[in-house]
Amino acid sequence: MGAYLKEQGYRIIPVNPNEEEVLGERAYETVEQISEQVDVVDVFLLPKDPEIAEDAVRAGANTERAVVAGRRG
Repeated sequence: MGAYLKEQGYRIIPVNPNEEEVLGERAYETVEQISEQVDVVDVFLLPKDPEIAEDAVRAGANTERAVVAGRRG
């Protein structure tokens, strides 16, 4: 999904505590660490912990979309 959005001209700021870089962009451990205004937060993880949404709100995201994806198996 991120690669598609980036190809369409959107600015992607990855948040992944396990990676230093994603799709050629610096990855942050949390949304709060991003120094610029965050407009939309899409979450593509298993719904393990509500802290992800709380982190987006603390970071001042204008829109939080509940895009929580799960994988079977």
